[in-house]
Amino acid sequence: MEKELLKVAFNTANINGCELEDLQQASELSGHAKFVMKSGCSYEGQIKDGKLHGIGRLTFPDSMVYEGTFHQNNITGHGRTGDWHNDMKSGNGTMHYANGNQYDGEWSQDVKCGYGTMEWKTLRQRYEGLWARNKPNGMGNHVWYQQLVTEPSKSNHALLVMFNRYRGQFYEGERSGYGVLYYATGARYEGCWAKDKKEGEGCYVFENGEAWQGLFSEDRPILNDREVFGPMDPSVSIQVHDLFDEEEVPAAAARGVYNLLMVYNTDLRALYDKYCSRPSLHFMKHLARPSFTLVTCQVWELLSDVRMLSAATPIARCNEMFLMARRPPEKLKAFRKRVRRVFGRALPEV
Repeated sequence: MEKELLKVAFNTANINGCELEDLQQASELSGHAKFVMKSGCSYEGQIKDGKLHGIGRLTFPDSMVYEGTFHQNNITGHGRTGDWHNDMKSGNGTMHYANGNQYDGEWSQDVKCGYGTMEWKTLRQRYEGLWARNKPNGMGNHVWYQQLVTEPSKSNHALLVMFNRYRGQFYEGERSGYGVLYYATGARYEGCWAKDKKEGEGCYVFENGEAWQGLFSEDRPILNDREVFGPMDPSVSIQVHDLFDEEEVPAAAARGVYNLLMVYNTDLRALYDKYCSRPSLHFMKHLARPSFTLVTCQVWELLSDVRMLSAATPIARCNEMFLMARRPPEKLKAFRKRVRRVFGRALPEV
């Protein structure tokens, strides 16, 4: 039967781009078939009256595979790669590309439309969010992964955040609207975008925590005469001044804490490197770690190991302090408040 079917093509013009030749005997064949078409497509599965009908597996020349149900030469129903209707991907499904890239999400009439995740293995990028017309449109998260180190060490503690990421609005595949770009260095920009560039009002937070707020054009800040775009103090900024308000001399207390941290700076970095690479039972095993940054559960373990946790200082209290340490700079808070007052509900949560 299979030798006979290799010489047979079907009486329908094509299936999703796979040409099928006409042959009189085709309409007489039924059962199980396995054959290769001239276009490079291959099929193995059930046929009825010379047509693909029933359960089968169709492999396209670009290595994409549909495995599922066929009806009168049409791909329809649910396959292992997702839902199809009239030879077109429709509903939820997964596309595996020959170069290793993968899309998993919603489709409509053979194009990406709805919510989905695209991973570009060759470019080391990942996008998760809304799609329309085969491109990111609406709210989404785009991550640019850099080359990861296999194990953190003392020489790379300053480069442990190994990716840039953007969360915000997209239009036709480009950053457009309102969004936040988090840089691998620790800096971030929050504000308006147009065609992948900073455009309009925005607030840039530098690595040391200082912020600059103003207008951007063509991805660059619009500066006044003699104005410099950069932090006033290039050293690390420790935002703990509010903790010293009750001290007799707040400035002296802050300076003392800063000097103490500088004395133990090398030891603190060594601790950071040790715990950020340490496995934790709190990690979800099915989620890959994109970087070696220290996460909250590893801080819990560090505090436990050095016996800082007690009835007076429980984990809940430590978490409150972590949240306080992550609060945005005053300029950024003022910028968000003003922008939300202008845009109202139209401003997305980022």
